[in-house]
Amino acid sequence: MSTFQGQHYFGFDEAPARRTDPPTSVAAGQAMTAAAVEEHERLILAALAAGPAGKTQLASRIGSMSDQQVIRRMKRLERLGRVERTGLEVMSAARRGETEWRVVGGGRGGKTWRHGCHRLSLN
Repeated sequence: MSTFQGQHYFGFDEAPARRTDPPTSVAAGQAMTAAAVEEHERLILAALAAGPAGKTQLASRIGSMSDQQVIRRMKRLERLGRVERTGLEVMSAARRGETEWRVVGGGRGGKTWRHGCHRLSLN
């Protein structure tokens, strides 16, 4: 168990849910098998092969995952060294800024518009 700002929590690798989560969330987390997690990660990496994108665009490319499922897996993929943040922000369909991700070692290209999302520099 870890502590952040005085609150105790379990890391993703330690437990699939927080102590304060409702029973339905705990059950869903426990039902998520390692094979399912690996399949989600494989789908995300395949979607990123088409080019850098935010969580909403990745979910759209995949089709079978929500943007929340995508972002949940990005932290682990980043920790494993498979993906990285581009340092840019993209606008989602809801006009909210999202972190843009890419496969480690992948180039950004020179495009400023990608699949209808405007890329904004964070510098």
